[in-house]
Amino acid sequence: MQLGKPSRVEDEKRIQQAVFLAVEDGVIEEGDLIGVINVYFVGVDRLENVPIELETREVNIVYRTGGGIVRKKLSVDPFGYRRSANASWEVIIADERKEVRYGEPEIIKIKKIKIPKNTITYPMCIMRHAYGSFVDLYSDLPPRKVEEDRFVNYAVFLPIADGEVNRGEILGIINLYAVEVGSLTKVKQWMDRWLDEMGEAFAESDWPMW
Repeated sequence: MQLGKPSRVEDEKRIQQAVFLAVEDGVIEEGDLIGVINVYFVGVDRLENVPIELETREVNIVYRTGGGIVRKKLSVDPFGYRRSANASWEVIIADERKEVRYGEPEIIKIKKIKIPKNTITYPMCIMRHAYGSFVDLYSDLPPRKVEEDRFVNYAVFLPIADGEVNRGEILGIINLYAVEVGSLTKVKQWMDRWLDEMGEAFAESDWPMW
């Protein structure tokens, strides 16, 4: 989140804080990777200000194993992607019974979902459970790159009322989008090519367009 007065989408923003939803007591250390955001470039101008010179960053990947919490240092290279216009649905189904209480996030075991390589996920917010909504997917396996096959077998569930989640109940739906991963320079080339194609399409069309 950005501190201060909200700014327009046309303005540059500097994010300095994140809202973190904890599911248990613990410590976050400086340098820990707590999440990833997708930054989409929008507008009708050339993308002259795309930050293609970003440097590799050193972060701590933090995950759980049978022996406890593991912190592993990792180098993360800047990259971008081009997303498919089409997606598939995957239903999130509870695989255990769990009592939930209003406002207290829970990790609920779900039927295992495979996320194929070069795929990103988005929640579909039109369907949720009567007692709350899932806010993230979770795996008890070490994190993997977007370019690798992944599996998830837990969901982070935020209750909006006291109640009970039973095995076999739907917690929500996610969209699976195929992506083509590339460098930020490649992303800029994709967007400039798209703007050229759109410009040609408008130039050849009869106005008005409906």
